[in-house]
This record gives sequence, structure tokens and C-alpha cells, in this order.
Amino acid sequence: MRLDYGTDLRASVFAPMDSQTMEALENSIVTAVARYEPRVIVRSFKLNPREETSEMYLELAFSMKDNVFATDGIMLTVSTQGVIING
Repeated sequence: MRLDYGTDLRASVFAPMDSQTMEALENSIVTAVARYEPRVIVRSFKLNPREETSEMYLELAFSMKDNVFATDGIMLTVSTQGVIING
């Protein structure tokens, strides 16, 4: 029930998939991870929209502080069908 929790993704649902929207979404997601999950270190993050299929690919490489957990990367596919995690 916290209105400040999360990202601005919903506000961008009908926004054009241009470089400004992508940059704003990337910043929103990275900021939310840093704010709400301080144990995570984001190594790299990239959004890749696929307009022809109405999908958004999120490529994330991260590690956990104090080397508790590390990964080379994870890919999320977000579409009208839901979220698929490959990684």
C-alpha cells in the first residue's frame, strides 16, 4: 500500500518506445532496485523493446553485496502473456 514503492513502468505503458522513454524506464528501474533492495549491485542493465511482438526484454547483470551471490546475468521477457525469466 505504499504509493512510492516500485517504478514508473505503468505510467509508460502507452508512451512511445523511443530513446527518451527507454532511458527514463532504465533509470526508474535501476533507481528502484537501489532504493528498495540495497543488497543488490547492478552491474549492467538494458531494455530492448520489440515493437513487432509488443515485448520488452530486460537484460540485467547483478551481484549481491558482500559476495553472497553473483550471476552473469538474467533476461526477463515482459509481454501481454506475462513475464518469462531466462538466465
